[in-house]
Amino acid sequence: MMAHVRTNVRAVSATLSGLALAGVLNAPARGADLYSNARLADLSNPGIATGPRTTSGVLAPSGKLWSELQGVSTFSANAIAGFAGHDASSGYRFADDFAVTGTWSINEIVIYAYASDPTSVSPFAGLNLRIWSGAPEMPTSTLRFGDISTNRLTSATPTNILRIFSTQAIIGTSLAALPTTDRVIWELRAAISPPLTARSGTLWIDWQIMTSTPQIAAFAPSVTVLDRRTRVGGSPSNARQLRLSGAPVIADTWVPLVDSGKPSTALDVAQDLPFLIRGDALPGACSPADIATDDGIPLINATAQSSNNGITEGDYNLFFAGFFDALPFCDIANDDGSPLPPFGDARSNNAVTEGDYNLFFAGFFNGCAL
Repeated sequence: MMAHVRTNVRAVSATLSGLALAGVLNAPARGADLYSNARLADLSNPGIATGPRTTSGVLAPSGKLWSELQGVSTFSANAIAGFAGHDASSGYRFADDFAVTGTWSINEIVIYAYASDPTSVSPFAGLNLRIWSGAPEMPTSTLRFGDISTNRLTSATPTNILRIFSTQAIIGTSLAALPTTDRVIWELRAAISPPLTARSGTLWIDWQIMTSTPQIAAFAPSVTVLDRRTRVGGSPSNARQLRLSGAPVIADTWVPLVDSGKPSTALDVAQDLPFLIRGDALPGACSPADIATDDGIPLINATAQSSNNGITEGDYNLFFAGFFDALPFCDIANDDGSPLPPFGDARSNNAVTEGDYNLFFAGFFNGCAL
């Protein structure tokens, strides 16, 4: 695993040739903050800033905040400032999951990274990403959005946050690191266009950053919580990094992101990566048969301004308008007639079948009760 540890080994990224990069896109209007992977109540907080002073008491430069690797005692602290996620010959990519609550129209994902060479000009030239129904390495996962060739970067903006190694004195190690200002964390905005409609459940994203020159590498800091070596609350941290095949690896492999810590006797601790999900919260369905807004628009095409008060004549009319043409909004059931997520489990599903017809009418006459 390539990571930015205190040895400060430089990494080399590949050129941008071979990628379908059309330049940085015009930034779209910012959507509402729907999710932070730091699992914080403040959905606009990516969970990387640790404050204006280091653990050792050093004040950050005016207007800046530190993002300091954390320790839990004088016996253990994190040691990896960032993990590699750039388009190098080894094909680094990241993956991490996020939880959808309700129904979302996702139009932007915000990623955080710093470069191996500090510069006042953006070191980042592109970002590609995909969204999956499950972990990208799982054969049962389906691709919901994206590819590995389209540049979805709309803007790259330096934050006021500086990534530094832990300044806490750790027994059994050399002197604590002094804070430096050469790892400026950047905010990378990626457009999800057309917007992706997602209902309650867990999705995964995987992404890769393209740097502006071959000499620059891109690193992602982990979610950083004061006095903790990993994120707390909710499901365990489970971010991954992709390594392409090549000796001694015989196949493309997703490996967990872990911080081995310091000193060498410290435990390996799993990490999550900071990102934000933006878009609109849409009116949600109360049952599989609730496929339309009050005015008969498919919920998958609804906007945040649409209203949905349960199952009405609009659902009935829309189902018959789309069933015989096998339109996607009528696909509410597995082949055996059981409901699709979020109302049931995903099983064999060959689009719109008799199972959808039967489930719709079972749900329609029961109203919003399953």
